[in-house]
Amino acid sequence: HVFRTLESDPLFARQPGEDIPVEQKRELTFRRCKQLFKYDFVTRDDAMQNPWKMTILNDCLGMYDWSLGAKYFLNKG
Repeated sequence: HVFRTLESDPLFARQPGEDIPVEQKRELTFRRCKQLFKYDFVTRDDAMQNPWKMTILNDCLGMYDWSLGAKYFLNKG
């Protein structure tokens, strides 16, 4: 579900060997993080019922971009 959603969203499109400036990368990570909050892949109730869902989401985001996963979970609290 996570990968299918990210693959269909143009904001998450990536190019092989893409190399963008740090400031642009920060802006893109911020915009992607905002989008993740809109998707709400794991609700607070889901996380309370099955804490492994947060770990799995973290692993999925890490496969995509570790900085995005870190920013998301630091803001999710």
